Amino acid sequence: MASFLVKSATLLSLSFTLYFSRTQALSWSADHALWNLNQNETATGPLEYWGEWPAHPRTPSPANWRVPFYMLTLDRYVDGQPSNNDANGTVFENDWTTNQFRFGGDAKGLMNNLDWIQDLGIKAIYFSGSPFINQPWASDGFGPLDFTLLDAHHGTIIEWRELIEELHSRGMYAVRKPEVQMQCASLRV
Repeated sequence: MASFLVKSATLLSLSFTLYFSRTQALSWSADHALWNLNQNETATGPLEYWGEWPAHPRTPSPANWRVPFYMLTLDRYVDGQPSNNDANGTVFENDWTTNQFRFGGDAKGLMNNLDWIQDLGIKAIYFSGSPFINQPWASDGFGPLDFTLLDAHHGTIIEWRELIEELHSRGMYAVRKPEVQMQCASLRV
């Protein structure tokens, strides 16, 4: 019951944040279909957005979260798909020799290294930063611009779903911090 109340309070808080702020998000676009979590093509604002993962089985949380975690910033991990490194088509996008640009880590790179992580005894991966589209200079993921559009540098919705399914099939979990907390300080109501 307590878990239900916490989830309900979190959802209510997020709804109020969206309703009372001037929250903006990109409209659905065929150009972004591989990354857009919003599947309502006729939505005029974020409160009309929706998305679903058909036939995805619910994975229950563990009874006890005292399990070994592996924390990572995805962009700084492994580049499994170099073709998405210059997703925006700019020259200031990808350079693994500097800490100012993107390194190239993505969902495919993590997927290709799950055996190593699992062999360490890890049961949960904590994703630092945001998987959503970020400010161009924010490769760390702490500058999300739109909570409905995945960052193309990190992979498509399909690649993220494959990663989550593989984690679950191994008895592992994916954990993220709600990015709304990162943005609330900058909201002007």
